[in-house]
Amino acid sequence: MMASFILVTVFLFNQGDFPICQAGDVQATPEVVFADSLFYVFWTDFRYSSVDTYSVYVARIALDGTVLDPDGREIFANKAETRPAAAFDGTNLLVALQDSC
Repeated sequence: MMASFILVTVFLFNQGDFPICQAGDVQATPEVVFADSLFYVFWTDFRYSSVDTYSVYVARIALDGTVLDPDGREIFANKAETRPAAAFDGTNLLVALQDSC
């Protein structure tokens, strides 16, 4: 697989693109949600995957554009879940995944 990177264009800060994850292999299907003064970026990550398994990662981004979790933190490992979707209701952060079984 070709390498790809999760990039975010931040118009609010007028800083242009900046990398969130520069790990090897492919990162795909990013989802962004704002909660408790942070941006959370979730994505499907293939860096340690086999044909049938991949992981879901998250990175927190501060209001000033600082990436608090460079290359992300693995939150679902070696599973077949993909396409994270997230929502925040002011108290709870919910992340839903597609099960690819």
